[in-house]
This record gives sequence, C-alpha cells and structure tokens, in this order.
Amino acid sequence: MKAATGPGYKSLRRGRASIENAAYLITTCTSGQNPILADPANARAVMDGIRWLRDRDRIFVLGYVVMPDHVHLLMVLRGRHTLQTIIRVWKGFTARQIASRKGLSRPIWQPGYHDHMIRDDKDLQNCLDYLHDNPVRKGLVETPEACQFATANPELAEDVDACWMV
Repeated sequence: MKAATGPGYKSLRRGRASIENAAYLITTCTSGQNPILADPANARAVMDGIRWLRDRDRIFVLGYVVMPDHVHLLMVLRGRHTLQTIIRVWKGFTARQIASRKGLSRPIWQPGYHDHMIRDDKDLQNCLDYLHDNPVRKGLVETPEACQFATANPELAEDVDACWMV
C-alpha cells in the first residue's frame, strides 16, 4: 500500500500513540468518499473484518457504525498491536473481500485514518452516542437501533465486548 501523503496527513499522525488496553475511536473513509458501503454486502464485509480482528485477539469491540462512505469503530487495543497495524490489516482484509466480489481495481479506502484516544467514561459514552447517532443525523434511519450496520442494533449486541465496559 502506498504511503499516505498530502495536506493534513502528517497532522493525523501527530501525537498518535498505541497503548495496550486503551480505547480508541477510529474513523476512516472510503476512497474519494465513494458511497461503496451503501451496498449491504460491502457493509457486511467491513463488519466481518471487525469481527475477524476481535476473533484473533487483536481488539475488543465497544461499538461501530458502517456508513455509506466511512466507518466509525470504537475499540480497545489488545496485546502489542499498534493502531497502524490494526487499521492496515483491517483495511486490507475488507478491501480484498469487497474487491474480489465486485471486481474492483481502484483503492477501496482513503489513505490514513483519524483516531481519538478515549480519556474517561464520559468520553467513552459521548463517542458511543456520536457513532450510534451518525445514521440518524444523516437521515438514513429514524433511530440508532434501526441501523442494520451499527452496534446500536439489538441484533448486533453480540459484536460488543460488553465485559470490557463493566
């Protein structure tokens, strides 16, 4: 994968730290903010990628939402994995899944990502509320629970590692 460059990219990395057992809100966009994730099969591939990371003991999942052109993931780093490695592996996994099914050759993901390290319980709750309310703010659903690609949906409750949040 080509290294990300361009205005503002270095500022995304400034102060970035990968701390084991720390929680992070990650936001990443599709290439050109193409609404490729509006396709339910592509959104499911992204969710499968999140589960794949969790099942390999790389992250705990606290919440996520897959929007048509971006993803918010609230997670906890496990082991000695870095944010950079986790996101690179996740994007690679999902890009292969989407591209192989759709026969796409262009990049699926925009280079880089935004991260916010969670500071306390209030920050955690604010981030969960923000990501779960995102589809409502964008007019995609009427309630967070109605979003089929977000952990606010009761059918996806098993995707959240609730034991970490106790």
